[in-house]
This record gives sequence, structure tokens and C-alpha cells, in this order.
Amino acid sequence: MASHMMAFQEYFKTPVYMENLPHWVDDINKKCEKHLDAIRNTKDFKARVKKKKSDFGEVAHSFPIAGDPELKIYIDHIGQRSWEFLDGMGFDLSNHTCVFTECWVQEFPKDGGGHHNSHVHPNNHVSGFLYLKRDEDGPVPVIHDPRPAALLSALPQKDNTQITYATNEAHWKPTPGTLIIMPAYVTHQYSVGGPNQAFRFIHFNIQAIHNSFMKQTEEEKK
Repeated sequence: MASHMMAFQEYFKTPVYMENLPHWVDDINKKCEKHLDAIRNTKDFKARVKKKKSDFGEVAHSFPIAGDPELKIYIDHIGQRSWEFLDGMGFDLSNHTCVFTECWVQEFPKDGGGHHNSHVHPNNHVSGFLYLKRDEDGPVPVIHDPRPAALLSALPQKDNTQITYATNEAHWKPTPGTLIIMPAYVTHQYSVGGPNQAFRFIHFNIQAIHNSFMKQTEEEKK
């Protein structure tokens, strides 16, 4: 059957923001070492490495780092970009403040042994990553079409190397310094990798909270 070139209207698009910040990498890596060392010295981490059990494998997943004053300039930039991301999507944030609900540094070992299955971060508006270490053969982040009904009725794709309306997943090979921001409802995962270098990144989740609630919370703290 002959194909007719159709003009489409686009609805319910899913944006992903990318920014390259390679000049940040060396300083952040140095300042994150203490956070990774702290988790590697816990009994839970040592037991998990010994058993080599769980989806995390031998992944080092730090305690929260958003409050670290040495990282403040970088955390503030991520928060500002996340606010701009939601604003650019068309949300009215005039009475809202972007708050980090989670922020940690994570590292997959250089000999592999770590991956993440598909997941989302509920009760957040933004999720994202700042990549700090990755070689060419490192794990690959993968995102999936967030529309469940579209996946249930998916047809074969003509060319899965191209991003089209038929695309149901996408992936990229980030370089150190790549910042990724996306809606928190987007399902994501990491492939298993066997890199020559450890795979390290900061993962963060952000919620836009109404200022009246922020004020109430501050008053309750007094």
C-alpha cells in the first residue's frame, strides 16, 4: 500500500534535558570519595559484597549528599535546572519550591557486578543523573515509554535505531559531566556492564512543593 505523508499533531510528549558539564567532574569526584567510603565501611555493604546478592550487586550507594556544603554549588545548579525543566514543560511554579527528596552518589565496580532493573521514583516530579565516571564499555542507561497502554499494544518498529513515534525505549552513552533531567514518572534502568573503569554517577529526585506547605513546615520546626 502506498504511503501518504501525514502531518501530525503532537500530544503527551516526554522531554529529557541534557547538559554537558565536564569541568565539574574532577572536583565532584574528589568530594564524593568520603561519601562512598562511608557506605563501603558499613556492615551491610560488606555483607552484601560477600554474598553478591540483590539487584544492586556490589554497587556502592551513599547516604544522602544534598546537604554537603562542599557540593552546594553543584546541588544548587541541579535544583535550578530542575525548576527550569518543569517551568519549560508548562507547569506553573510561581508558588512552588523545588526540594531534593533524594540525592546520592552511586558507583558500580569496575569488574561489573552491578545493574538496576526497571523502576520509577514515585511522589517526585523530576529524576536525574550527573555522570562522573564511565568508559566506553560501561553500563548504559535505558529509559522506557511511560505510557502503559502504548506498550500493551506495541507493533514492530521499522527501524529501532531511530527515535520515532513507534519507539518504546531509548538509551544513550553518557560521558563524565553529562547531566540528565527527566520527569520522575519515566521508567529507567541500567544495563549490566563490564567496564575497565568504575561507573559512577549522582542520582537525584526532586519534588516541587507548594510554598504554603514549606512555610508550615518551617514554622513547625521552630
